[in-house]
Amino acid sequence: AAAVPLLAFSGTDRPRPRYRQEITILLKEDQYVNFGIRLRAGGGDHYMGGSVGLVYTPDRKEVQPGHEGQLVTILDIVINPDSTVSLRALGDLPFFVRQSWIPRGLRGLQCAVVETDQLCHFTDSILEACDNEEELTLFAALLRKVAPNWAALLSGQGSPYTVFVPQNKALEERVKGLADDKELEKLLGCHIVQGRVQLEGFYSGRHMVAIDGTPLTISFTTWPRNGPKINQVEVAETDYPCENGVIHIMKYPLQSRPVGCRPSQTTNFPPPRLD
Repeated sequence: AAAVPLLAFSGTDRPRPRYRQEITILLKEDQYVNFGIRLRAGGGDHYMGGSVGLVYTPDRKEVQPGHEGQLVTILDIVINPDSTVSLRALGDLPFFVRQSWIPRGLRGLQCAVVETDQLCHFTDSILEACDNEEELTLFAALLRKVAPNWAALLSGQGSPYTVFVPQNKALEERVKGLADDKELEKLLGCHIVQGRVQLEGFYSGRHMVAIDGTPLTISFTTWPRNGPKINQVEVAETDYPCENGVIHIMKYPLQSRPVGCRPSQTTNFPPPRLD
C-alpha cells in the first residue's frame, strides 16, 4: 500500500490512459493548480513530479474506501500563462482506495492510501514483452537468431534481468553496419544486465556491467534526475515491468565495449538519423 494525492474527475472527458501510455492532463480547479505548483517546486515524491491517482466521481463526492482508480507518474509540469497547469504523465497500475482523507493546507485536495494490482501487467517475460511491443520486436527476433542461450534466459523465470532495448528503427540502422553474427551477438549482449534495476534505483554515476562485459554508467540530462542516459545514450521510456525483470526502452543502441577491449576493436557508430 502507498499514500498518494488524488485527482478526481467527473466528466466524460476524464483522462483514462492505457498502461505506459503518455498523456497530458490540464488542471484548472484551484486545489489542483495549487497542487501542480507544489509539485513543480519539488513537493512530490520525486523532484518535479511523482505518483498521483486518477479517480472518477460522476457526482463529485469525496472519494471513499473501495473506490477504484489508476496511478500515473508525472513526467513534466508546465505552469501556463492562463493560470492553469499542464501535467505530462505516464499511465501506471490500477488501484483501489483503502483509506482517504483531506489534509490541511491543500485546499480540499484528497489523499488516499491505495492498494495496487501488482500482478496485472507482470505476466510476460522480457522476451514476450518485446514480442508484444511493436517498437521492440526486432531485438527479440535477433536475440533468438544469434544468441539463443541469452534468449532462453530472458524467456525463463529464473534470476531477474534489466534490458535496455533499442527501438526497431534505430537498431535496424545499427545492424546494417555489422560484419557478422558474432558482432551482432556482442551488440545485443551489451544491452542486458543481470538483476532488476528500475528507475527508482537510477542515480548519476551508478555503474553496471552488461553480460558481454561492457561497463554501463547512468547519467541524467538535467539535474537531478531528468532525462536518464546509459553511456550517454538517451532512455526513451523507463520501467516496463516483466515477470523476470524490467525493460528500459532506448532511443539508440548502446556500443559493445567489454573491459579490456581497445577502442580500435569496436566500431564507434554515431546515432543514426531517423528523419
